[in-house]
Amino acid sequence: MQNNYRLEDIAESPRFTALVKTRLRISSLLSLLMVILYTLFLIGMAYFPQLMGDMQIIGASISFGIWCAMALCFVCLALSWYYTWWANNRFDVMKEKYLREMAMSGDAADAKE
Repeated sequence: MQNNYRLEDIAESPRFTALVKTRLRISSLLSLLMVILYTLFLIGMAYFPQLMGDMQIIGASISFGIWCAMALCFVCLALSWYYTWWANNRFDVMKEKYLREMAMSGDAADAKE
């Protein structure tokens, strides 16, 4: 099947720009969340070293700061997993549907000629 749509038509389409804005909004939100969490971790290490180095908070032999660092790593992995899942199951499906519709409308325009 040959694609008969022009890239300019796709870029100017309101549905395509909404699709791009949605992807940008999700990725920006997740990135901002990660930056905020990492900044909070750094602030905790810089301004509350006694709290972050305390081993009595949780009752384990690992300090609270290490627990926070491990939690930060797991949150980062979870956010990455979520974005990958969203992109594969939501965004790519919407994109393929849109491109199929563009191809069909291009085929219909060729049939009229």
